[in-house]
Amino acid sequence: GNSCQKGGSGGAAIGNALQTLLFFGGAGANGGADEDGYGSAGANGGGIVYIMASNVQIAGRLLSNGAAGSQEFNVSGCGSGGGGGGAGGAVYIDADTVTLGSFRIAVSGGSGGDNPNNCGKGGGRGSVGRITVRAKVVSGRTTPAYRRLTK
Repeated sequence: GNSCQKGGSGGAAIGNALQTLLFFGGAGANGGADEDGYGSAGANGGGIVYIMASNVQIAGRLLSNGAAGSQEFNVSGCGSGGGGGGAGGAVYIDADTVTLGSFRIAVSGGSGGDNPNNCGKGGGRGSVGRITVRAKVVSGRTTPAYRRLTK
């Protein structure tokens, strides 16, 4: 969309980078309501994943991504703004040895809802979430890059 109602803001990353407290990813805001009173829904943020073990090896994918915002729509009249995407969630791993693999963990923000055939503006993208690894030995990479705490 390109005019009319404002899109909802994307969800924010919550808490501090080292995750001394764990939080879900922030939800996206609803898009602006049109003259009919309808607005597009903002999306949920990602969840919390907490792993504590002696050794951790990520062999599959571990995702705590925010959801995509709802597209703007039009009952009649101008049309609503798109919903904001949810922020990525929180991943915290506490182990002696952690093998992350290559980009197997992600906490991405969800896209904002947008319908190019509607006149409402698209919603904002959610922020990336947080990944913290507390370990003696760590190998691998994540999206976004993890924050490391040494045991």
